[in-house]
Amino acid sequence: MKFSVITPCFNSSETLGRAYASLLNLTSGEFEWILVDDCSTDEGKTRSLMKNIAASAPFPVKLIFLDKNHFGSRSTYEACLIASGDFACILDHDDQLTRDALVVVSRYLKEFDEENIAGVAGRCVNQLGVLIGKRSREDFFIGKEGDLRFKRRMTFETFQFTKLEILKKYFSELRPGYTNGFAWAKISLNYKFVFVSDVLRVYDMTLPTSYSNTKRLHVIYPDAKAEALQNTLEYYNGYLFWNPIYSLRIAASSIRHRLNSRKNIFMDLPGKLASRFFYFLGIPLAYFKYLMDKRSS
Repeated sequence: MKFSVITPCFNSSETLGRAYASLLNLTSGEFEWILVDDCSTDEGKTRSLMKNIAASAPFPVKLIFLDKNHFGSRSTYEACLIASGDFACILDHDDQLTRDALVVVSRYLKEFDEENIAGVAGRCVNQLGVLIGKRSREDFFIGKEGDLRFKRRMTFETFQFTKLEILKKYFSELRPGYTNGFAWAKISLNYKFVFVSDVLRVYDMTLPTSYSNTKRLHVIYPDAKAEALQNTLEYYNGYLFWNPIYSLRIAASSIRHRLNSRKNIFMDLPGKLASRFFYFLGIPLAYFKYLMDKRSS
């Protein structure tokens, strides 16, 4: 069983080394590493580091250099087009795989080799080894993303190893402004994952580039982000009442991003103030929409 590790890069010269080191430390497993530079603006530093890694790595490394920034999601799709693995994971440029990640995932995939299972999703820890999110009472369970997020109310990040053809198909639909959560939600319409309690990914929450530190920053494509969140809610339609608070959070975020894209009357407001204003305005609006949808159904 072969894996494709996909890493989108953007100004990654100071962080990519830790991802590389974690791959060097893997205990076992056949894999390739696909590095995609999303048109970095660091005077060629990321590009140079990627080439150096490809020249020295003891495992296959494939490089892609995009001539235009596509905001991340396109990088994964482009990597899928040249990937040769059976399963793929998306390892961010400042992430690390745990030493036995490929061994653990291979074991589950061999045990649950079924057509309707898209892959394996494991847990994450921070730079101190602290588990992200609450502990599961089970070693694993098989279900859809909606079962995890809504029925079990486990809304923390997971780390997926997904069948390459499924990843390619669903990431082909992402456009700038869409995030990976949209793809996982749509995949859940037709496929299940084996959700495991094993830790597969480490990320450093102290880094400025960490998702945990950037998710509230200015979104480059707010209209697309709002659209993606709205569609995500539709894909989870059968689950929304299992976790209304989480559902409202998604709805409020969608409304906030939609409002953020209407710059005509808020041009002179500082970005942070406007973002907070839209967020708090979005909560009651989302709740109102929730009540109206419930009434109409």
